[in-house]
Amino acid sequence: MSIRNLFAGANRLEIKEIMHLAWPVVVSQVGHILFAFFDTIMIGPLGQEYLAAASVANGVFFLIMVFGLGLTFVLSPLTSEKLGARQPGRAPVVLTAGFYVAIPASMLSFAVIWGLADLFAWMNLPAEVVPLAASYLKILAWSVIPLYLFQIVRQYVDGLGFTRPSMIVTWIGLVLNIVANYALIYGAWGFPALKLDGAGWATFLSRVVMALLMVATLPLLPSLRAYLPLIRHWVPSREVMRKILSVGLPSGAQYFFEVAAFTFASIMCGWIGTAAMASHQVAINLASMTYMVATGFSAAGSIRVGYYLGRNDRAMQRIAGFQVLVFTGLMMAGFGLLFILLHPWLPMMYTPDQAVIHTASMLLLIAAVFQISDGVQAVGLGILRAVQDSAVPTAITILAYWVIGIPVGAITAFWLDWGVYGLWAGLSLGLAMSAILLSWRFHRLTR
Repeated sequence: MSIRNLFAGANRLEIKEIMHLAWPVVVSQVGHILFAFFDTIMIGPLGQEYLAAASVANGVFFLIMVFGLGLTFVLSPLTSEKLGARQPGRAPVVLTAGFYVAIPASMLSFAVIWGLADLFAWMNLPAEVVPLAASYLKILAWSVIPLYLFQIVRQYVDGLGFTRPSMIVTWIGLVLNIVANYALIYGAWGFPALKLDGAGWATFLSRVVMALLMVATLPLLPSLRAYLPLIRHWVPSREVMRKILSVGLPSGAQYFFEVAAFTFASIMCGWIGTAAMASHQVAINLASMTYMVATGFSAAGSIRVGYYLGRNDRAMQRIAGFQVLVFTGLMMAGFGLLFILLHPWLPMMYTPDQAVIHTASMLLLIAAVFQISDGVQAVGLGILRAVQDSAVPTAITILAYWVIGIPVGAITAFWLDWGVYGLWAGLSLGLAMSAILLSWRFHRLTR
């Protein structure tokens, strides 16, 4: 099918449905990345060592969190599959099964993150960064359980086709986080000036509020009350739990290996120097904004493909999946052009340090190159998860990042002496390989 036919005729109705689902998810995802954006901007004036500590601690936090959160990502396509199969009364079983699987995972994540905070001293990081990063990470650990709770309910509600509630809750949390940051980082309005630790406590507070608000949407919103789990739904469904584990665990592994690659790259930046770490943090934060937009379309695509899986309509699975792949690729090309045009000025929002600004601006040119592949691989993982394919995408992720991306990055950074630019070149190659292979896999499964 040509690109023109993909969006022509009756297929226009499908892309309209995808856009209807996607824009609130995109706005919500942008809200999530703005948490890191404002944290970085408000931490930046404290100095390079604080910015570097935040980079390492956040990298480790999400490295651990992303594996468990991969369990929750499968909830939305499983929920939409129930609607596609015309079994809306069975949808609440997906939510309760998600709780049974994800809550123990959140407790395990808390314990692992807390323990890892004491290992920074062994990572060959700059001496001034270690105590700052360890303290900040332990504070972030307390936000693990509310973050899981928010994510479980969010994925369920999104899968029902109601993507606006999580968007509204996310932006309420963002505003609260900014205000709490100002109070706790700098000591405004009589609060103590906790510096980097203050940013951690602000994050904890906002995540608790977001979890409570997201749970409250189920009984309070009339459109969602019909999907509120009743007492009979709280008996765990072994079938649904098996699906969550069989698809969710490999999905968690996919995200783990991807985030692990970028986290290890951040650690290798520390071997180069504090300025390289800070530049990496600024550039990766900007690149993450466009990536999160792509994950919004990935979520919408997984919901629609999951819906057609429930209807046993392979042709529409293929159309919906490729519509999202193509649209996201074009959109990310536009973001790449913006990075090229604005790369000298964007890093100035984060720090006044001229060395960091220069290096980060050069990294944004590399980010411009990998925008399309970054968006396509994000969508590829989502739509493959919707058709409950997980083992092969996991192998692709390991190959792309750990057989190609990280080794090439290490060789170019340290052997060819390209420094942080070499690390990013390797990651770019890994993203391209992932995008190509994941798209090919979806084509094979749905042809």
